[in-house]
Amino acid sequence: MNKLMSGLAGLVGLGMVLAPAAANDVEIEGGQTSVVLNFDALAAAASLELSGVSGDVIAPGSLDGSVAFGITPRTAGDLPTTFAYDATDFFGTFGGTIEHRGSVFFNDGTVEVGNFTIGFDAARVGTLDGNASGFYVESTAGVSAILFDVANPSVLFASSLEAVVGADLLVSPEFAGFLLSIEFAEADLTGVAVGEALVEGDTGCSAADFNDDGYLNFFDIISFVRAAVKQKPSADLDGSGMFDYRDLQQFVERYLSCRWG
Repeated sequence: MNKLMSGLAGLVGLGMVLAPAAANDVEIEGGQTSVVLNFDALAAAASLELSGVSGDVIAPGSLDGSVAFGITPRTAGDLPTTFAYDATDFFGTFGGTIEHRGSVFFNDGTVEVGNFTIGFDAARVGTLDGNASGFYVESTAGVSAILFDVANPSVLFASSLEAVVGADLLVSPEFAGFLLSIEFAEADLTGVAVGEALVEGDTGCSAADFNDDGYLNFFDIISFVRAAVKQKPSADLDGSGMFDYRDLQQFVERYLSCRWG
């Protein structure tokens, strides 16, 4: 136990020395994207009547009246998410894509969109009367095309624990052209707002946020040490039934990996 106590004391000392956070990339590992579409508007303007969703679509999502699509892990054999960013400079560092599984069907299943990619194209920034953020939503199942431009975010929060982005969805020039080409729309719908999306990306570092306050800092170390000293079940990270040196090692690895890379 003396060895454990020495280790815990060392952990506190390490946290005090390394308290200032250094910049590092964090990677989206999972989460979900919730989507609300104005189906009445789609039916009226583009003759698209919702007929169903695939079994892997989550209902309800995080927004009122929404469905959600799971973000695929980086280890997925296909559609792996690759999005990463520096939590201290999101706009200057982000890159990669956020991938999802799941499909939406229209007109008795004759039109399918799904397995959505959220990506970024600098050439799209400021288009659509200045409303386009540069992010877009692309369907890779059924109709293969960029469906929506993501408007400038109304919600944006990025930390080492999560990335949350909320914004309106605008009909893309590509999708508007597709609807015209198959005579589903009589007018060009480019730029029309037809819904909203909320991306909730998990970086996989939530387990290091030991006090569940949404931040990764010295207070998580203190909370872990207190739980360990009192032999609380929450300190048993490896599920062995007791707190021991393996739990201490696991916490240190999680914390240092997530906070300093």
